[in-house]
Amino acid sequence: MAGAEVFAHGLSCALAARGHEVGVFHRVADPSRAEYSVERAVVDGLPVVRLNNTFRDCDRFEKTYRNDEIDSIFGALLEERRPDVVHFHHVTCLSTNLIAEAHRRGIPVVYTLHDYWLICQRGQFLKTDLSLCPGQEDGECVKCLSWQLGLNRGQARTAATLQQAFPKLESPAGARVKRALKGAYGLYSRAFVAGEREARARVRARMEHVQEMCRQVDLFTAPSRFLLGKFVDFGVPADKIRYSTYGFEVSYYGAPRRPPDGSIRFGYIGTWIPPKGLHLLIEAFNGIEDPRAHLHLYGHAVPYEGHEDYEDQLRGLIRSPRIHLEGYYENRRVGKILAGLDVLVVPSIWYENSPLTIQEAFLAGIPVITSDLGGMAELIRDEGAGITFRARDPEALRGALQRYLGAAPPRPSASPAARVKTIAACAEEHEELYHRVNRIPG
Repeated sequence: MAGAEVFAHGLSCALAARGHEVGVFHRVADPSRAEYSVERAVVDGLPVVRLNNTFRDCDRFEKTYRNDEIDSIFGALLEERRPDVVHFHHVTCLSTNLIAEAHRRGIPVVYTLHDYWLICQRGQFLKTDLSLCPGQEDGECVKCLSWQLGLNRGQARTAATLQQAFPKLESPAGARVKRALKGAYGLYSRAFVAGEREARARVRARMEHVQEMCRQVDLFTAPSRFLLGKFVDFGVPADKIRYSTYGFEVSYYGAPRRPPDGSIRFGYIGTWIPPKGLHLLIEAFNGIEDPRAHLHLYGHAVPYEGHEDYEDQLRGLIRSPRIHLEGYYENRRVGKILAGLDVLVVPSIWYENSPLTIQEAFLAGIPVITSDLGGMAELIRDEGAGITFRARDPEALRGALQRYLGAAPPRPSASPAARVKTIAACAEEHEELYHRVNRIPG
């Protein structure tokens, strides 16, 4: 569970606790199950509908973001449940036309913007070489989306075959074969990139479709002013987006701090993908010679196009014996993990929206070192609870780490925990938003 999932889960539970009927619809990717099969379950008291989508039959670019089959399934669910409002947290790996399914039935739609996926199909305004993208431009999008723009039926059959084989390749040798197959598949798919003019037309068609989708949303919420500004620049009316920070289950925090032992424990908490900048953090920490310093990396690797072996890359970068790979964690443990750290490091190389881990560190009472980009810098600037460093610069990051190893490390100028919204207060706020878009009295 990453930030969007954690928040969606917390808000859903908090709304249910206030007496509302809350149902959840989300995607899973299980190659062993039939495509578009539906499974029903109850999770933490919430009725959940899981739809399986592995993209095994994805045979054209348009199907990477909208899918008639998924629209039909979601439409039937809306007919069954007859909700008063639909709150979307993301439609990636589902279908952008889910908004239309709600809109044409007269059901109000609230949409929380967790990243830039609607206006950048890669989601993070990062190019394939991981350089920052200044904004949507058809020609640049064609370069970034060449793999998806070249999709065809032959590729779909090849992908289905590979997906069936991948679960059987679990040994170390099998993992290497899996990476080789993925690489070969990537080269194969790129050979079918559409002509430049056609490719640009497809990109433009997607953006026009997203603009229409945005018109069908009754109200957007944005957890950072930076992200809000990006969507206003895209054309969403400013009075249609409300700045609304995330809410947190505060009972997870406040665990007893570890007794001082003379060491300084830096930590990272989150997924292990290139945009998160772990490679920079490891490179920076390798140059820290102070024996008091330790770096603990919590999380796990998830697939990222072009960097399927990112975890292996990270392991190969480690030179310091004081770097510890702690592995997977459950979100409910975050408070205890933070209680065992002295400083949280958020070294992302993209315009992060409003990282939950930074605000979780506020609740735990520990300072933050983070990149001077997007919502990360915004949080630190507003709260005065840490320091920023020049993004993408391992030397600058190393300097920031060393500041906390000095005799007088920087301390928060205020108590940022007092400004972090509880999930209960967040649910109350969203209740008011739902009433507003639904024109329900009270």
